[in-house]
Amino acid sequence: MKMDISLSNIISNRVFKNNNWQDMKENERQHSLNAIKGFLLKTCQHNSGNYKAIERMNILNLPGNYGIFKRLIVKIDNNDVYNAEYIAGQDYPGEINYIKSIIKREC
Repeated sequence: MKMDISLSNIISNRVFKNNNWQDMKENERQHSLNAIKGFLLKTCQHNSGNYKAIERMNILNLPGNYGIFKRLIVKIDNNDVYNAEYIAGQDYPGEINYIKSIIKREC
């Protein structure tokens, strides 16, 4: 089933599907978080503070829910392939750095 899941959805553990808000399935939530972590890790220097914080982030250690997290999404296709992407505003590098700074501060 095609679906988009944001980091905000992962943090709140809620997703809108079948015209209803539902709790996320555990494996769906974990796979989505792993896809987002993989996406963000590619934007960091290996072993930097941001890199280590993103690696530490897990289902039991998530940051607070910020509005910008709604734009960091995972697209799930019909073959259950998870691809993360960011819906950029005007300052893509600045926004990605802001997201990483939140994770570094809170995870």
